[in-house]
Amino acid sequence: MADALKTIIDQYLAHAEAAYQSENFQEAYKLCLKMMEWDPENADVLELKEKVENAVGNYNIHLIDKEIQRLEPLWKEKKYREIVVILQQLYQKHPNYEKV
Repeated sequence: MADALKTIIDQYLAHAEAAYQSENFQEAYKLCLKMMEWDPENADVLELKEKVENAVGNYNIHLIDKEIQRLEPLWKEKKYREIVVILQQLYQKHPNYEKV
């Protein structure tokens, strides 16, 4: 039974790696969670899950940086309330990001 499980996990891991490489992070993460149900301490699965989480975090930061750059015209137009609303929304998405 253990060999069969290892084979299944190896197949899922290959699919998850392919999803990660194609930046389909949602699919890669979903597959990691499924594999963790079967083998929660599998080092390869945990490593891939961490890579996916880091990639998603970096992508989110990139998006937030772009949103912050778009605030500059509002600042020049002294539309401070609009800026505050946008910053509050960004803060909800990434409360630990120091630029927000």
